Amino acid sequence: MKIIYQTGILAATCLLLFACDKSETEGVTGEPLTITGPAEKVVLLETNETATAVTFNWNKGIDRKTTDTVTYIFRMDIANRDFETATPRDTVTDFTKSFTVGELNELIASQWKLRPGEEVELEARVVANVRGEKFVYPEIAVTKFTVITYAYASVPLYLAGSANPGNPLALTETVNGRMYKWQGTLNTGGFKFLYSADSDLPSLNRGADNNTLVERTSTDQPDDLFPAEQTGFYAINIERKNLKIQYRYIQYYFEKLYPVGDATSIGWSLGNLAALWNDDNPGIYIVYEGPLNEGEFKIHTDTSWGGGFRPMAQNGSISSTDVQYTNNQDEKGDLKWKVTSGEAGNYRITLDVSEMKIYFEKL
Repeated sequence: MKIIYQTGILAATCLLLFACDKSETEGVTGEPLTITGPAEKVVLLETNETATAVTFNWNKGIDRKTTDTVTYIFRMDIANRDFETATPRDTVTDFTKSFTVGELNELIASQWKLRPGEEVELEARVVANVRGEKFVYPEIAVTKFTVITYAYASVPLYLAGSANPGNPLALTETVNGRMYKWQGTLNTGGFKFLYSADSDLPSLNRGADNNTLVERTSTDQPDDLFPAEQTGFYAINIERKNLKIQYRYIQYYFEKLYPVGDATSIGWSLGNLAALWNDDNPGIYIVYEGPLNEGEFKIHTDTSWGGGFRPMAQNGSISSTDVQYTNNQDEKGDLKWKVTSGEAGNYRITLDVSEMKIYFEKL
């Protein structure tokens, strides 16, 4: 395994600082910082989730003066990315850092969004952060290693509770055992998630807040539910391994939206292009991506010339984020957005129907 040392002996450090005198070398001992990790390819298995997968060890590094204090900053990243997508800084006071099989597999999936089951080369870096009377250039050591991740087994989830008085509803499992989505109508009440449609335990319940899940395995534990404060359409996203949930009441939900107008590449033909619902961000539609020319446009909710989303006034400005919905365009007039010649260009139009905001992003 290749180990890279980005610091050298004390003389090299002095050259980098352009300042090194006799007083700075007095009492200096030790060897340059080095780090060691796995010597062979690491194969992760879900059956060993709690076992230690990798351990990194490093030495103290150059010991400059007894008055200096040293902490070590550990980070990890995909190899050869210059740590631009690295894990957050982890300050370690001793000389070792370990990850279990489950921790490492989940880190690779969540931090770098790699598909489970892939092989990936990683590198770990430790930085000796010296604090003392004078600035000392930090020592850095890096090591590379290869990991083969595993795909999680499928784990079903069902929505249940007073907000859904019928049979438990199955969630869509977008990544086995990790990521789930659900969209549909809930009544006013509460809800939780079951691992089996036939049993109340175990379950995933409301944790510290409305974005946190907690696993409930016993009737002695609190049976807290997520609130559905009004009847209507909801969109739910769950990260089971991280015990995180996002859910939103969607005031206006439509399977499709239709932007039309001479300002768009669509023209005035309804049904040529339908807006896309953003599953990863519930309540958001990507209404349009493409050129906006000088002219007008509006957004319909079906292939008739009835209701839809409109600006707040005629010749609405695309610099405004305010938007309104009407069931019938005749109620408030046939309002349209106006694109001026100076504003023309390529745009992404995004509509947030939960917050009732529209955004025009020039590409």
